[in-house]
Amino acid sequence: LSCRVEGRQSVKRGTMNEPIADLLSKHSDAVDEMKEILKDEFPRSKVVGAEPHRDTWILRFLIGNKFKVEAAADKFKQMVTLREKHNLDSIRADFENGKKYFEIPGFNQHHQHCLGAFHLQNGDAKDGSPINIQQVAKWDYQKYREIP
Repeated sequence: LSCRVEGRQSVKRGTMNEPIADLLSKHSDAVDEMKEILKDEFPRSKVVGAEPHRDTWILRFLIGNKFKVEAAADKFKQMVTLREKHNLDSIRADFENGKKYFEIPGFNQHHQHCLGAFHLQNGDAKDGSPINIQQVAKWDYQKYREIP
């Protein structure tokens, strides 16, 4: 799989040919414009609206929307609303405060039919890109669809 980023050659997904800092610098005008549009949204999310990752999230939305600032800002607002609705910003804090994966509501139902889904093998490739392996072939899709 590959993706194109404005004016660059096709890049294999999962690799990063330019450091994020370089991309942020290259597209600083668009990032700054989006920050201005979203300034009232940032307090709604402790994760995506706060440093140090806020600008990286903005960059992801800009790239995903071909650097159309208004479209990227609208998608960002939708994402923040979704995170609020499902209380996603609390997940990291829950685990940092000692919550175990099996304490997640629905974990046992989900895990029975999706073997390997919560036992991920994570790491980094030689080039530093993230790796996440799931054994989805062991999933019982019919049972999984029946989970309320």
